[in-house]
Amino acid sequence: MPPLIMRFANGRTDSYAIGLWRLSATAPLTLLPTLTVVRRTARRHDEEMSIS
Repeated sequence: MPPLIMRFANGRTDSYAIGLWRLSATAPLTLLPTLTVVRRTARRHDEEMSIS
């Protein structure tokens, strides 16, 4: 099943191109918090576990 953003774009324009473009634009935006917030939280958790 295609992601919601692709189904929405396909329903509006009869083309997956817009949905694929928008999906490719959001992928780096999803990666950004993963590389910052999630990594920092995991590192903090590891440090707390090694102290105990």
